[in-house]
Amino acid sequence: PPADGWHIDAAQRPLGVYYRIDKRSVVDLQAAIQEIGAIYVSARAHDGWDDVLERPAPRSHADLPVIPPRSAKSKTGGHAFALVGYNEIGFIVQNSWGENWGAGGFAVLPYADWIRHATDAWACALGVAQDLRLNAARIEALRWPQPSGRSLGFFDLSVKSPNNPPDDPWPIDREYEHAPYEPWSTAKAYAHTLVTGNDGVVEITDLAVGATGDVERFVDGLVVEAPLATLAQMDTPRLMIYAHGGLNSRDDSIARIRVLAPYFEANGIYPLFLTWRTGPVETLVDILQDKLRSIFGIETDEQARAAGFFDDLKEARDRRVEEIAHVAVKGLWTEMRENAARGAARGRGLDLLARKLVALRDRLQSEGGKSLQVHLVGHSAGTILLGHLLGKLAAAPLRIATCTLYAAACSVRFAVQKYLDEAKPILSSTDIALHYLTDANEKRDYLAGSRHFHLYGKSLLYLVSRALDDKRKMPLLGFERAVEPGYEANADQWVASEHDALREWQRRFKGTLAPVAEPNIAVAANGKTVQATHGSFDNNVRVIAATIERITGSKPVKPIEWLDY
Repeated sequence: PPADGWHIDAAQRPLGVYYRIDKRSVVDLQAAIQEIGAIYVSARAHDGWDDVLERPAPRSHADLPVIPPRSAKSKTGGHAFALVGYNEIGFIVQNSWGENWGAGGFAVLPYADWIRHATDAWACALGVAQDLRLNAARIEALRWPQPSGRSLGFFDLSVKSPNNPPDDPWPIDREYEHAPYEPWSTAKAYAHTLVTGNDGVVEITDLAVGATGDVERFVDGLVVEAPLATLAQMDTPRLMIYAHGGLNSRDDSIARIRVLAPYFEANGIYPLFLTWRTGPVETLVDILQDKLRSIFGIETDEQARAAGFFDDLKEARDRRVEEIAHVAVKGLWTEMRENAARGAARGRGLDLLARKLVALRDRLQSEGGKSLQVHLVGHSAGTILLGHLLGKLAAAPLRIATCTLYAAACSVRFAVQKYLDEAKPILSSTDIALHYLTDANEKRDYLAGSRHFHLYGKSLLYLVSRALDDKRKMPLLGFERAVEPGYEANADQWVASEHDALREWQRRFKGTLAPVAEPNIAVAANGKTVQATHGSFDNNVRVIAATIERITGSKPVKPIEWLDY
């Protein structure tokens, strides 16, 4: 294990120097090892590496086994490792295959084998520690999350970092009337966030666990160990899974969590957020905007006005933009949906989350005699993520108490299959609430451009429906005209092949419809408002208050004060 305080030293110690060593010069390699203690190398490994004799950890060179030579039919594969010594036979390898390889992870690689199979070698040395004007307490506060001192390195949420410390680079500098609503530290936000990357692979954000690379242990700490103590103290244990939209970067998501999460916690809800890094799709809007500016020859607002990007050209312009987006960025939207689906594969984020939620439910029942309530909240493409999670939870099964969706970017057909699954019903349609923009607000929103001119004069949902999804004019669950009765047979609004799915949703859905009709929504108790847009639902004081009330059955303990990020 790393020495205590290694992360504090690492934050202040830069890399010094690094040099490539002539891999063919045994003397140069030996000299580098003698000088700095270890060098970092790569070579083609062969079947001899698999046949190293297993021995206890070595006390001397005599205890080290020798890697046997390559057999005649052996295949080779690239491998990286460290050389930490040498003797008359060869170099001492410190391998990464665990303590059961060789003598506690060490063996001798004969010089002839090295000369034949070596591919690269490097020497590096750390620099002199520098005073970065960060004291130990400040560096400690940046850990993800706070260390608990327990043997497994799980999260200790009783260690509370100061909210909005003076040196915290946070844009809000204001007093909160209700102290529990104050923004969390970055460390605490990460302690409530499961981050997944491409293909739904979990990213370890706890340094203590990250040193081991044990993904399942990390998710167990995040989903089972950390919430268990808090939930066991609640009269009604409530856990909320909140899935952000797919176009948010990780930094943006954490910034939102810091402000949003305290409202749920202060109202008796344990929040756990899903932040999924969707690779290049995070730049979808930027790619589209650059493409449109290039095609239309627009650099400034004045040029946009001169080019007629207003008034009579709106619909023709938007149709042209949809055609361009279908070619330029549809693949990125498809990749994002594939990432969500792949997260349900064995050992990926949604699979591990589902299994750990079941374990949390069972432990809470067996150790405390309490029943866990699981509540789902999803925004935009986060509804696609939750749909695949429901599929994993249905296999357990694990009952879902409520499900609240903001501006759902999943198709109605997907929603019928995942949210209204009659074969494995773990969620009743009466417990689903849909928050969505009215169609007038969808058409008042804009995706690319600025408030002064719009390269595309409708919301993201319109672009997805008309250019990025599998079919043009695909009905999405976040549209007023997809969920309100009367539009399902409108061939001009929706592609005809999806009318049956629309009718099926209308027939089976018995939940709550909550349109956002006002053009401007309140983001703070002081009356500050912003335009109602596709991305504004988690800024909306009324929407978040309604979500808390739906989960707890009671109004928030105090009015929500500030949701302007």
